[in-house]
Amino acid sequence: EGGEWPPRHKSREEALQVMANLARGHAAAYRALHAADHQDADGDGAAALVGFAQHLTIFDPLNAWKPLDVLTAGFNEKVFDRAPLLAMTTGKLQFTIPGARGVTGFDPRGASACDWVGVNYYTRWMCDAGGKPERVAKPGAPLTGMGWEDYPEGMYRALKLADEYTKLPDGLLVPIIITENGVDDRVG
Repeated sequence: EGGEWPPRHKSREEALQVMANLARGHAAAYRALHAADHQDADGDGAAALVGFAQHLTIFDPLNAWKPLDVLTAGFNEKVFDRAPLLAMTTGKLQFTIPGARGVTGFDPRGASACDWVGVNYYTRWMCDAGGKPERVAKPGAPLTGMGWEDYPEGMYRALKLADEYTKLPDGLLVPIIITENGVDDRVG
């Protein structure tokens, strides 16, 4: 959405479409892998175990008394954290943000399309509705070598958020796996 990564477009509509396509692709791959793999190759009692890793970022308002900062933090969490988890556990596509043509609907392949949920966690961003950039590190907070806030308690918050999506529509409870975490500790 911000144009930092190839193809360097700055289109919210394209970003939402890409996110929805990634969810659809995961659902299709999950179904294909389970259809093709019926062997218990490692002796754990199951054929392929297929999951996905979601980069969860904590989004808080820079100014909790400013309604637009609160709304901005909520929309960031909804589209970047919750929408992918929702799509890949229930099949519901809700990739929308105000002011952009989003992607909504239902992909039945996405319902219960994971055997585990992976959590990648690194930082928290403070949302400033009137600021450029819109997401900043908390003023005065310790920063990593990448300039991101060092916010270890965010891991707990990320795991609590992911836990909301571990009971699948078929009633199955899936485990959460921490798939990425770390701090860039370069000095200077």
